[in-house]
Amino acid sequence: MDDDDDESTPSSGLRSRREAKFREIMGIQPPSEDSSAAAVFVSEDDVIDDDEKSKVEAWFKRASGESSSASNDTVDTTDETTEREEFNQTSPVTVAVSVVDKEAELKALADAKAAEDARLAEEAWIAKQELIAEEKRIAEEAAARAEAEKLAAMKLKEAEKAAKAALAKEEIMAVPQRRKMLAQMQKRTPTEDAELSKYYNEMTEQEKAFYILADLDIVSSSPDPEDPSYDGSNDDEFCADYQ
Repeated sequence: MDDDDDESTPSSGLRSRREAKFREIMGIQPPSEDSSAAAVFVSEDDVIDDDEKSKVEAWFKRASGESSSASNDTVDTTDETTEREEFNQTSPVTVAVSVVDKEAELKALADAKAAEDARLAEEAWIAKQELIAEEKRIAEEAAARAEAEKLAAMKLKEAEKAAKAALAKEEIMAVPQRRKMLAQMQKRTPTEDAELSKYYNEMTEQEKAFYILADLDIVSSSPDPEDPSYDGSNDDEFCADYQ
């Protein structure tokens, strides 16, 4: 009995040591101060019988069970984190912060819209002023053009009037010369006689008597300055001392 107890004691101690080493290898418990998981190993000289093999398998199952428990703990931790995040999202503080952020965003959008409206209003005002200035320029050009046309028409009218007056003056001056020439002709054709008679017939008897004598150079007379046919262009030559 004592021998069996002595033999069982080393075997039990060996199993305990092997179990401890296996647990260290499987990560079931942390390494001790004197060893690490990398340094723990089973010697090649150790012989593992079926009984110990069954125990190793049982240890493996327990290790797997503890790993599953650890995985469940991880899942529980993840769920707890998700619940905490959901709580944070719906907490009064989070809701208040969200409202403040939303108000700030709406204010920023309103400020941007107001700035854009102001910019568009300024552009519209500038465009309107440019249109007014352009219309004013066109109106001024049209008025200047109308004034120029008016002055040109007046000048043309005055020129036509002057031309008519000059022509009338020439005709008036040409009549006495023509009449005098016909009167002094020794021989006249019937047409020329008729033309000369027409000149005299338009006069009174007194005028006719005077102009017949004047045309024949029997009498002479000074021209009347008030007469439309009066030509005063040579007055300075004949009356140089008279001013």
